Amino acid sequence: RKLLSLIRFGVFLVGETVSPVRKLLSLIGSGIFLVGETVSLIRKMLSLIGSGVFLVREAVSLVGKILSLIRFGVFLVRETVSFVRKTIKVITKVVFPVQYKYLTLGIYGSCLRFYLWPVH
Repeated sequence: RKLLSLIRFGVFLVGETVSPVRKLLSLIGSGIFLVGETVSLIRKMLSLIGSGVFLVREAVSLVGKILSLIRFGVFLVRETVSFVRKTIKVITKVVFPVQYKYLTLGIYGSCLRFYLWPVH
């Protein structure tokens, strides 16, 4: 009887020892899982931060390109206005005097014809 009682007590002790060891191993497994999930979450956060930095860089680059295009547009408008002004100056210096010259010659010609060949 005592031997059976000792065997039962030994089995009980082994059972009681195995149960906490199982719980401990389960807790260690849960801890490893939590560490893995935390590392995965940190990696995702760093990836998102990296994507955010990339997006900010691209936005700054895009704004720079837009400003460059606006500057180029302003330059084109200035050059166009300058070209139009120069063209108007050329027209007023060359074309109008020529037209004025022919106009005055026409008026003098009419006057001479009127004096040389009177209508009445």
